[in-house]
Amino acid sequence: MSTPADLLGALLGIPRMDAACLGQWSLFDPAESGETPAEIAYRHGAAIALCESCPALRECGEWASGLPPRDRPRGVVAGRLNDPKPRPRKKENS
Repeated sequence: MSTPADLLGALLGIPRMDAACLGQWSLFDPAESGETPAEIAYRHGAAIALCESCPALRECGEWASGLPPRDRPRGVVAGRLNDPKPRPRKKENS
């Protein structure tokens, strides 16, 4: 039987993995507005520690590495922080 997480993952192209992060998504999310740097560091540190002991770490890393950089999820993915800085837009010639 498929769970809502399975269905969402299928829609987003995320493979089904028996990962340690299941149900703990908020640890992995990018920095939220209003969070202090210490709160962000603590949360992301906990996420990275969870990844380090995860049986799906290799598979998760392969999945994330296979995505174009612009499509990679922000936050902690496969034990790494993916939080690219926004790039300034190029000015169009007038």
